[in-house]
Amino acid sequence: QSLRLATGVLTSNDVDGAKRLVEQKDAFRALEHKIIEEHFRESGKAKGASLRKSALFVDIIRDLHRINSHIVSAAYPIIEAAGLLRDSRIKSEKKTK
Repeated sequence: QSLRLATGVLTSNDVDGAKRLVEQKDAFRALEHKIIEEHFRESGKAKGASLRKSALFVDIIRDLHRINSHIVSAAYPIIEAAGLLRDSRIKSEKKTK
C-alpha cells in the first residue's frame, strides 16, 4: 500500500498523499514495535534452532522497516516544499527555572 501511495505522490506531487505516507510510516513503526514485543514475550525461552528462527524473524521485521522507510522518503521533498517539514523529530527539552 505504501509503495502504491508513494508512486502516486511522486507522479503528482500530492501534499496530502505525502502526509498520509508519512503517517503510515508512524503506524508501521508502532506495529513493528508491537510485533517485536509480542514475539519476545512468546519466545522468551527459545534455545538452539528456535533461537535462530527468532533472530531471523526479528531481522525480517527490521528489513521490512528499512524498506518502508525508503519508500516513505519519497514524501519528504514534497512535504518540505510545502513548508510542512519540521527541522527535527527530537522533542525540545523543557527549560526549568
